[in-house]
Amino acid sequence: MNSSSIFVSIFIVISIQSVTGSVNSEISWKATFNPHKVQTIMDSSNFTTLTLENIPPELIVNEVAEMQLVSQFPDRVGVDEKFQEIKVLQNTWNGNLTVRGVFLGRSEVYVELKVPGRNETERANEVLDIVVTRHKRVIDNVFQGAVGLLAAFMTINFGAALDLENVKRILVKPVGPCIGFVGQFLFMPLVAYGLGLIFFSKTPEWALALFFIGTCPGGLISNLWTMILNGNFDLSISMTAISTFAMFGMMPLWLFTLGKTIFDKAKIEVPYLQITIFASALLIPLGIGILIQFYLPRVRKFLVKILKVGCLIALIFFIVLASYTNSYLFQLFSWRILSAGLGLPLCGSIFAYIIAKMLRQPPADCLTIFIETGIQNAGIAIYLLQLLKMFQPVGAVTWKATFNPQKVQTIMDSMNYTTLTLENIPPELTVNEVAEMQLVSQFPDRVGVDGKFQEIKVLQNAWSGNLTVRGVFLGQSEVYVELKVPGQNKTERAKEVLDVVVTRHKRVIDHIFTGTVALLVSILYINFGAALDLDKVKGILVKPIGPCIGFVGQFVLMPLIAYGLGLWLFPQAPELALGLFFTGISPGGGASNVWTVILGGNMNLSICMTAISTFSMFGMMPLWLFTLGKTIFDKAKLQVPYMKITTFAIALIVPLGIGLLIQRYLPRVRRILVRILKPCSTMLILFIVIFAIYTNYYLFQLFSWEIIIAGLGLPWCGYIFAYILARVLTQSPPDCLAIAVETGIQNTGIAIYLLQVLEQPLADMTIVVPVSVAIMTPFPLLALYAVQKIRDCCNGREHLISLNDTENSTPIHSVNASTYKEELP
Repeated sequence: MNSSSIFVSIFIVISIQSVTGSVNSEISWKATFNPHKVQTIMDSSNFTTLTLENIPPELIVNEVAEMQLVSQFPDRVGVDEKFQEIKVLQNTWNGNLTVRGVFLGRSEVYVELKVPGRNETERANEVLDIVVTRHKRVIDNVFQGAVGLLAAFMTINFGAALDLENVKRILVKPVGPCIGFVGQFLFMPLVAYGLGLIFFSKTPEWALALFFIGTCPGGLISNLWTMILNGNFDLSISMTAISTFAMFGMMPLWLFTLGKTIFDKAKIEVPYLQITIFASALLIPLGIGILIQFYLPRVRKFLVKILKVGCLIALIFFIVLASYTNSYLFQLFSWRILSAGLGLPLCGSIFAYIIAKMLRQPPADCLTIFIETGIQNAGIAIYLLQLLKMFQPVGAVTWKATFNPQKVQTIMDSMNYTTLTLENIPPELTVNEVAEMQLVSQFPDRVGVDGKFQEIKVLQNAWSGNLTVRGVFLGQSEVYVELKVPGQNKTERAKEVLDVVVTRHKRVIDHIFTGTVALLVSILYINFGAALDLDKVKGILVKPIGPCIGFVGQFVLMPLIAYGLGLWLFPQAPELALGLFFTGISPGGGASNVWTVILGGNMNLSICMTAISTFSMFGMMPLWLFTLGKTIFDKAKLQVPYMKITTFAIALIVPLGIGLLIQRYLPRVRRILVRILKPCSTMLILFIVIFAIYTNYYLFQLFSWEIIIAGLGLPWCGYIFAYILARVLTQSPPDCLAIAVETGIQNTGIAIYLLQVLEQPLADMTIVVPVSVAIMTPFPLLALYAVQKIRDCCNGREHLISLNDTENSTPIHSVNASTYKEELP
């Protein structure tokens, strides 16, 4: 798929969203469920109390309103959805409701009131969250125990059958295992996550199950199919061994990072302890199998003999028992589930086969890599999914805090005001009609409030007054209310929050900075298009091992490293994680070519990788931003600026095309542009970083150890991982150096420019991360350059000493007579 079709697709999606999107008007009345979370069982009923408050007069006729209950998923939770008349007294109604568990799953139930005289309804914001489970049966425990026992037994067999010499031999030149590792632990989880977003956007629990399968590599079934289809069995065993060991680290890594976004959406607790115990437990039978191989050779022969048959029996037994114990699940089958079940292995197999063919692997190896990547260990995934549990119902806060307005935008070092109304304050929180209230700011270093407890006079369980908030520094913060529980050292917090955004005055220099950066980036891309040597690119693409490693490093490894570092370093500051992620998806540009030349790397390979990354960026950057990046946007409560990002990506194609036209029709101009490309690239980066620091010098107040670690970690991890991968794939030292430099150096100028599409103050705040990366990136390269120079000086001095010794010394030859005679003419 070319870049133009990608942008057309994005435009269609944006158009659909703009047509279908709507903004709900604010509802003044409130629905309170008690409890607001209910857990019930299939084919049984449960009860909850519903209270409607502040029902407006326009929804009431003769003190009667028409109410309707609606279930989000009627096939899971049943309610009486007919309109019923309710008697409203003092704009309030209270009564009991019945909900029925229909089928496994989760559903929200909400209330609608009919607008008299019109075919319209108003929906309450509050919902009743219902989880439907089933009775635990004896056969379920038998199934779970049998699966665990079979997994342990097959893992012992695997340890006994493992030919360590074959594994060692394949690991000397591990092209196949490296392709498999990338496919199994990078591509498959991302495909599973993407398919979950496509097919199960409204059922996150199914997206979670698909993601679990995507993180579970093939196991012994792939070995069986490799043998049946005449693939490379030794390679299959080696890849299975590597994936088994790697699974203990990679599965928790994916589940605790990208998977956590699905856990949160599905409202499911991450079973950290159970997953860790399970992964560790698999090491025990594997170790037992290896010990049997060394100390009980006769037992090993027997286990190896029954391995294939045992594997097939275990597979059949597992499928039959799983189908029998969970036969009710076939009611859930739909075209979406079938498409996901077909799409995940098919995408993985095709991707791995294409990469293997590009790297010129033998047909048997290509087939093995095809099978190993596409087949996932569904048994392990099902066993792990048995460990999940839904959030437990918790008590609800019955009183309500209303801010008017609900969102405030203020400026640094200034104040703003809002009105706060507290309603339905329970008697247990008041003493002599007095309650103690406290305002709390989520980030006091951004938004300041009077955080001391203050006494408020409660009349008819309500209070209203004005509040003052101060803009301290750039950013966004929530302000919420707490009421003190009399006689106890604890408080109750309201669910409602005041959203405060702190910006700064817009200056003329900010417009100059944005315009200048845009102009310089355009000039650089014209230069790049003119300097691109298409013949050299074509020559390298004949055997594109280096570019393939670079592509994986730049567009798979670096975004994932940036995302992971963002989760680790900025869990409470998603805007900084967003700045790091933008930097991680912006490949190197001209600066990497300059450093490659300085450090003695392969310049042609560097130029080729830069060309590929530049063209790929137009598709890969929007892809990452609209998928994995969207999770950060959602966490930061931001809308993805689809149109601005798309416009930016398209705008970069124009100067690139101008450069290619200059190369073809204006050769003399091209020579001038090629001559100034490297200094122009260096000047661009220096200018953007220096100008960004000057215009945004206040950002250094945001510098912390987390931002410094992020600035160090992103490029340094890129250097190290790419260099190791290139060395493993037996690339030459100059190629390894070029690949490492191309992967580690990010185009911070592009990242800073791209971040300008965000709304203020996010655009200002996020710049601090790419500035930190730009400052920290050259340090290891400068250190390497210094080491090279010191080594060259030492080698040169030793060479001079050896020459002097040779010139000053007279060699003494000892020859015998016969030798002397033979040497005479």
